[in-house]
Amino acid sequence: MSKPVVLQVGSYPEWDQDPLDAAYDMKRLFEAEDHDAFLAEHGPQVQAIATRSELGADAKMLAACPNCGVISVYGVGFDAVALDAYKAQGIRVTNTPDVLTGDVADLRITMMLFLSRGVIGAEQWVKGGFWAAKGLYPLKQRVLGAKSAFWAWARLSSKWTNACRALIWTSPIRTSPAKTMRRIGPFSRIPWRWCTMPIFSLSLWPHQPKLAIS
Repeated sequence: MSKPVVLQVGSYPEWDQDPLDAAYDMKRLFEAEDHDAFLAEHGPQVQAIATRSELGADAKMLAACPNCGVISVYGVGFDAVALDAYKAQGIRVTNTPDVLTGDVADLRITMMLFLSRGVIGAEQWVKGGFWAAKGLYPLKQRVLGAKSAFWAWARLSSKWTNACRALIWTSPIRTSPAKTMRRIGPFSRIPWRWCTMPIFSLSLWPHQPKLAIS
């Protein structure tokens, strides 16, 4: 039995590529020197297009693959996909939301701690020999007890709040938009509050204003 034919627009990590190769007939567009000739040859047999967020799938690709039934985007964003063209043909477009949301929350916490405690400057202070020549590294602002406000999409809001809870956070938290927090439930150990104010006014409230998007 022949495998479904999939047009692969860009490369994937080995751990994803291997099972795809086992289950489908992957036509690697990104390895072809002449994309137009490659699409002309394989396009009519293509049943699905596998792409990445930054590569997308334009209307020209759709025209070359008249039997395509689904576009699978490896990533969250689908700005590079010609949504109107695919929608007009009744072709579904999928993406992979929430895969890296927790990682974005991790990095937000990391950056906040690094900036507040001056970790990068402290490293340079030690490597440059300033510890011995100039004495102690200047004291920095602590995060514990500081107010923190951030603006993020719904998934990231919940991940960030859960991360704070895991760290037994004691600092007041304000998040915007407000509706992103309603499904999380009350946290008795974190003094957080919803916020409906415009994003720019968040900077007037906290010691730790942040913008994070995922």
